Amino acid sequence: LSKFPELMAGRKMSLGDELASYLTEEVGEATSSQASQALGKERSEVSRLFYNDHRFVKTRQEGREKYYGVKAT
Repeated sequence: LSKFPELMAGRKMSLGDELASYLTEEVGEATSSQASQALGKERSEVSRLFYNDHRFVKTRQEGREKYYGVKAT
């Protein structure tokens, strides 16, 4: 089975869903820059989602780098 069944079914995942899958299934936490590079998306879009989407939570900060993960449900 694929990690991304929506893609296999021919449906496009939203960026928020892609980010949530990337964080939960691959890395656990990431900065906007790391996630945007891994997913091939604009950093500004990823950053905006991290800040505005209730699914994501800041996990830590190192200097200016903010790390985000998926909020526990």
